[in-house]
Amino acid sequence: MAGYIIGFGFVLFAIVRLNSRMPKPSDTKFTGTIIEELSKVSGSTGRRDLGYAPRVSYIHPKTQLQETYEPSSYGSARFVPGETTELAYSSSKNKIIRPLDNPFKETSVLLLIGVGLIVAQYFSN
Repeated sequence: MAGYIIGFGFVLFAIVRLNSRMPKPSDTKFTGTIIEELSKVSGSTGRRDLGYAPRVSYIHPKTQLQETYEPSSYGSARFVPGETTELAYSSSKNKIIRPLDNPFKETSVLLLIGVGLIVAQYFSN
């Protein structure tokens, strides 16, 4: 029974992650300039190579003011200051998001683990 619950948890998390980081057709897409690559620091070892995210400067599409996007999640992709990256403005949520660079690659592991746990639980009965 635990395999089903944990497996469905992984699948649900993957679906929520995809939905929260994928722009909707009604969202306003625009670009920003990467001003800095941030690295995630391990609390136990102090290593800085656990994940990377860009700090992005952009012109807000609604207010036309210069703003900075602070990342909410880190990944394995590296970023070069000065390059551009895609952003999207959701008017329904009044929120700026940075879409996943490769959504299926970044969520496939979660989906595979979840489905694997569900299948393993099914065949263990």
